[in-house]
Amino acid sequence: MSDHSYTIGDYPDGASLDASVLHRRVVNDATLGGLTLTGVRCVHGEAGVEAVRYRFAETLDAGQIAALDALVAGHVEETLSEAKARCTQECKDWRDLKMNAPVDQGGMSVEYPAASGKLWSVGFVDQQYWDALYGAKDDLTYPVVLRTWDEQDSHSFASANDIKAIYGDVRDAVLGEIQTCDTAIAGVWAAADIAAAEAARDSYVGT
Repeated sequence: MSDHSYTIGDYPDGASLDASVLHRRVVNDATLGGLTLTGVRCVHGEAGVEAVRYRFAETLDAGQIAALDALVAGHVEETLSEAKARCTQECKDWRDLKMNAPVDQGGMSVEYPAASGKLWSVGFVDQQYWDALYGAKDDLTYPVVLRTWDEQDSHSFASANDIKAIYGDVRDAVLGEIQTCDTAIAGVWAAADIAAAEAARDSYVGT
């Protein structure tokens, strides 16, 4: 473990230091990217922030220290390109969260039959289940009774056509989510400034 401290005078715009921006630059730096940045601490004094300390899990060699010095000395506000990359990742993280979370925690589901109140999970793991079920639909003995995502209800599938119908709903839900995410990301990269990029992200993240 190693600590590396800088006085606020080491930053060209130290009064507006954005630790999250610098953190992403450290993570993406060719020399420092393989290291583990475990903490960023701002030291406050009477005049405000007087120093910042970076803690790494590893001991940095001379070349790595020089790379960190250079990042600190060249610190500026987040660029538009960096903001777009950040917003893109936030969109993808939200999409993956929705596809992995349980239904009662915001995860994706489909209602089948329509207006029945019966919800079926369509997360990443569940998609493999639905693919297997669809592949075997013509070999099953009907009716097939399956339980809903929370095991509190069930539905009797009378024929292969029923399996085909719910599989179509699952497929449409998954593709729709991917397309909605992709549309937001396209808006992020078309943005002319950071505010517009974040607005495009917000059109999807949280929905």
